[in-house]
Amino acid sequence: LPDIYYSMFYKDYSRALPLIKEAINQPMTQARYKLLLQLEIECAEALGDKEILLKASSDYIKVLKDEIEEQSHSSYRELQTAYAIYDMKYRVTQMAKEKSESVASLQHTIILVSICAVIILIILAIFLFLQFRKNRMLIRNLSETNQKLLSESENLKQSRAELIRARDTAKKANNLKTDFIKNMCYEVRVPLQAINEYSHLIADCVGNASSDDMERISQRHLTHFADLLELNSELLSTIINDVLRLSEIDSSPISVQPVVINIKLLCEATLDSVRHRVKPGVTLSLAPECGPIEIFSDPTRLQQILNNLLTNAAKFTDKGSIVLSYRINDSDSKIIFTVTDTGIGINAKNKDKIFDRFFKIDRDSQGAGLGLTIARLIAQRLEGDVELDTSYTSGARFSVTLPKN
Repeated sequence: LPDIYYSMFYKDYSRALPLIKEAINQPMTQARYKLLLQLEIECAEALGDKEILLKASSDYIKVLKDEIEEQSHSSYRELQTAYAIYDMKYRVTQMAKEKSESVASLQHTIILVSICAVIILIILAIFLFLQFRKNRMLIRNLSETNQKLLSESENLKQSRAELIRARDTAKKANNLKTDFIKNMCYEVRVPLQAINEYSHLIADCVGNASSDDMERISQRHLTHFADLLELNSELLSTIINDVLRLSEIDSSPISVQPVVINIKLLCEATLDSVRHRVKPGVTLSLAPECGPIEIFSDPTRLQQILNNLLTNAAKFTDKGSIVLSYRINDSDSKIIFTVTDTGIGINAKNKDKIFDRFFKIDRDSQGAGLGLTIARLIAQRLEGDVELDTSYTSGARFSVTLPKN
């Protein structure tokens, strides 16, 4: 169908006619069949093919005839319905007339019965009034007592609910504290131990080497040890910065200082800042279709979000690629960033858990499990959100949605 519309738009009737013949033989709705017949007639007239014109015109006339017959049947059914409604209204009118006559005949009887009933009711009213005065005081006393009991019960329920909330909050805080201590003890001890060991190795190599061997040792060992020392120092710094940033978010509102941002320059700078974390054999790039775009937001907070997502992607991608891209969604004035990798991926059932504090899919992986938590908290402060795209199965893909202004 797109090829047909394209050919008809450019009046390529010789190409469009075979496509229309092929499409007419496919199952379709009556409206689309009628449209294809119109296009076939137009092509046949333009090409001078009278045989096809005659056949298409006949089929088109048959379709119109069917539509007219269907409309005639529909009109006939509407007339039948209108007649049935009119007949029903007439019967209802007759019944209303009979009812009014019956009501008039009954009113006389009702008046007599009502007079007797009123006399009886007056007697009963006098008796009930005396009984009511007697019982009113009792009811008032019972009502006051009941209100007091309800108030006490409501106070007890509120106190119990507050105690339960306080207990749950304390339990959750205690669990978070325990998890935090366990995670930090493990995560900080590993890079500190590595820094200590590689520092001793560098000191031993330098201390035991003669001046003739210094250059050879530097080439073979010192550079490698220094790189490992720098990597573990950076890991330790990242863990501490994540904890401090989370503490800052919890203790006070995140400060936002929006300015006009060139998104392409910011993304390129962010890629350069994490490029050294990417493993050999993995390409880190900005999608080629991403052009210069300007938005009004906080560049520091936006770079923190992208840095956390790219760092996670670099950590779990051993081969393939990591691609950062962005696009503008004009329908709701949003900008959408995506970080796509070819790493180990994330199970869809964990799409919400991965944003919990200290949650780690691989318990042996480096980090404190705070990167995604911080990224989502900052995005929400910028009136956006961070989500996992579960439709992507060749790795992991995170999307960041933020307002343009």
